[in-house]
Amino acid sequence: MNKSLKVFCMVVLLVALSLSVSLPFRNSFSVSAEANIVVVGEGVVDVAPNVATISIAVETRKGDLNQAVSENKANTDSIFEILAQAGYSEDDIQTKNFSVYQRFDYSNGEKFLGYQVRSSFEVRTKDLNGLDDLIKKLTSSGANCVEGITFSCDNEDELYKQAIKLALENAKVKASALSSAALEIERITEEFCYINSLYKDCYSFSSGNEISKGTIKVSAKVVVEFSEEDENKLS
Repeated sequence: MNKSLKVFCMVVLLVALSLSVSLPFRNSFSVSAEANIVVVGEGVVDVAPNVATISIAVETRKGDLNQAVSENKANTDSIFEILAQAGYSEDDIQTKNFSVYQRFDYSNGEKFLGYQVRSSFEVRTKDLNGLDDLIKKLTSSGANCVEGITFSCDNEDELYKQAIKLALENAKVKASALSSAALEIERITEEFCYINSLYKDCYSFSSGNEISKGTIKVSAKVVVEFSEEDENKLS
């Protein structure tokens, strides 16, 4: 190949490359003629709790296993009897755990100390004003471990419906701020539901102060897609 032919091929190649760079790419992306509006709506309902669940336990330590189990059962039966006399049914009491452990002292080698038997359960009540008296009755009847209290609501489903309605209204307000046109909902996606049941540990009421119940927050979040209504439809 002579020199002039090489030069010609180089020119053709450069022209071809320049055309490939300058030509637009097709079908790489597309933009919708009608861009929809997507917003996030949030709703929160604050309500006072009407249910308290008390977590308690009976813990017994003895050198003899049979004595530990027997004493633990006697204290547990006493608690159940007190609750029954106060009007609590079996549905209000739930056994959570029963365990038996061997106890050792490892401060100077290994020394067997005996057995530990633990029965833990929960008591559900709607008498929130009588919590102090109930805890006193439980501890005086043999519950030597009060682990905490959880406050909640017995109508959480209804509260969540209220929260999700507020979330939808919040989304409508946001969308209206973004567009002055009439809007219609195309799609609603439920993001999450959150209910913050309140927990008070044993240190919250061991000092003898009045138990603070706090407020339950029920939160809902939705993602809503709106489209601007066609003026031809409205006319």
